[in-house]
Amino acid sequence: MKKLFLFMFTGITTFICISAIAENTYRPKSNHTYITGPRGGCYYVNSNGHKTYVDRTLCRPQTIEIQKPDKLN
Repeated sequence: MKKLFLFMFTGITTFICISAIAENTYRPKSNHTYITGPRGGCYYVNSNGHKTYVDRTLCRPQTIEIQKPDKLN
């Protein structure tokens, strides 16, 4: 019974954590999903299940600045 409870708790915790970090993820054209950690670090989970830290700029998608046109009078 303890193992079943631990499994259920772990599954729920994992689901909650994945849902919480979904807002902090960015998937560029590469195969990696970059995640912003709680202290601002940028990483992806490699094939071994370990975090591989990369430059923070990879977690921020490039933004395009749009200027409003001048009013026509």
